[in-house]
Amino acid sequence: MITLIIVLVFFGVIACTWWFGIWSNCLTLINMILSGLIASSFYEGLATELAGSVGYKPLVDFLAVWILFVGSYLVLRTLTDITSSRKLHFDPVIEMVGQSVLSVWIACVFLAFTIFTLHLSPLTPSDFQANATDSTLGIGPDRMWLAFIQSRSRGALSASKDANFLAQKYTLEDHPDDVELNARVFDPRGTFIQENLTRRTELATKKTLSH
Repeated sequence: MITLIIVLVFFGVIACTWWFGIWSNCLTLINMILSGLIASSFYEGLATELAGSVGYKPLVDFLAVWILFVGSYLVLRTLTDITSSRKLHFDPVIEMVGQSVLSVWIACVFLAFTIFTLHLSPLTPSDFQANATDSTLGIGPDRMWLAFIQSRSRGALSASKDANFLAQKYTLEDHPDDVELNARVFDPRGTFIQENLTRRTELATKKTLSH
């Protein structure tokens, strides 16, 4: 069922974005990638705040990552629409090919981010990825997204390990290759999928949904 929903979402995004053309889809792609990076990097802080007010605690990470994603996208899209109020026009053939390629690209990014967030959801292993070594849909778009976030957290979008207004002091164990970096490396040991699988497995055995 989850696989079917994922496939339908993929083609649904293509169908919804194809009509907007190259320029709009280019802005959508850039904003979606940036929003996904923001949500993936900072959801834990918001989840901590939500934990005190949301009764169903296993849902806070999933809620936090989507609140940040949607909120960031709306803000960024508003800003880009204001600063780029005139739509660029292209040759019809270029427009057709470009909008098709970009709509598929947007769907791929959205699919990768969406499957990444499913690991943070309260879905049981029988509903979604019962084995940490499995590749979702056979290609592992969630693993691609995890690798992308991790690479950016080591490089162009790296942030200091010191506490700041967005995040608490970095306390994760560094990978040997990252010891010399003063950077908040995302999932430095590559344990994100296994840790969340363990959490969802434990959740599936509980009789109450309030913890």
